[in-house]
Amino acid sequence: MKAPFPFCDATLASLLARHSLRDFDALWNLPAEPVEPPNHRRGGWSGVWHLRLADGEGATHHYYLKRQQNHLSRRGLLLGKKPTFYREYANILRCRVRKLPCLDVAYYDERRRLRREGGRKLPAYQAILITPALEGYTPFSDVLSGWAAMPEELRLQYLQGIARLAADLHRSRLSHNNFYPKHLFVAFDKNPPVRIIDLERMGFQWRRIHGCVLDLETFVRRTGVLSDAEVDYFLFQYLRNHELGQNFSQLKKRLERRHKKRGMDPPTVQS
Repeated sequence: MKAPFPFCDATLASLLARHSLRDFDALWNLPAEPVEPPNHRRGGWSGVWHLRLADGEGATHHYYLKRQQNHLSRRGLLLGKKPTFYREYANILRCRVRKLPCLDVAYYDERRRLRREGGRKLPAYQAILITPALEGYTPFSDVLSGWAAMPEELRLQYLQGIARLAADLHRSRLSHNNFYPKHLFVAFDKNPPVRIIDLERMGFQWRRIHGCVLDLETFVRRTGVLSDAEVDYFLFQYLRNHELGQNFSQLKKRLERRHKKRGMDPPTVQS
């Protein structure tokens, strides 16, 4: 799973060389348009910027440049701490091995540096992750804004595709742990029709059913506009593709209990 750093694919390496962005410092200090304000937590910060690079033929290639400093996650007492971007990088590679549709990775590197603050030298653990934009795909959260006006056949197609992705993920004993509509990108004129992003929190399912229910309940809750019949259809499609050892009623009741733990009104179990 671990690869020598920096990791950089051939296409991006050529583009970076063309724009004199060959090393970590050049990418770290590159002015770019932010996607959103950097997130300050975990004792550091993490942000995402648009990266647009023209090739020799005038075509523009779109990437997301992710930079973070002292934004670390603990990997166990013996392994210490690593940047959360390393977890995403490793999980992208893990999904590749399992043929799970997700975003791609074009570049990853990390380094330790000392920074001056108030006359003191403090450690700075920095990481850069670059991923290609998912051209032609739309976040499912955007699709939901027109859900009520959408033909029923199309709505069911979306739910079927997402249910199959969730089933494939869980059959591999992985949980996304952040299964929000904004992290699901859809395009039914492409193969695969659904891809998943934001893999920092993805992990192995030590408790298999618990991890599955967590992802399914998060999706149902975060969509916010699904009818009871559409929730049922989504769960039926999931169970058709993943033998979880639960029938429909058992799975629905587990989602109810998860809703209750979060202090929300549970979906109705239909016979």
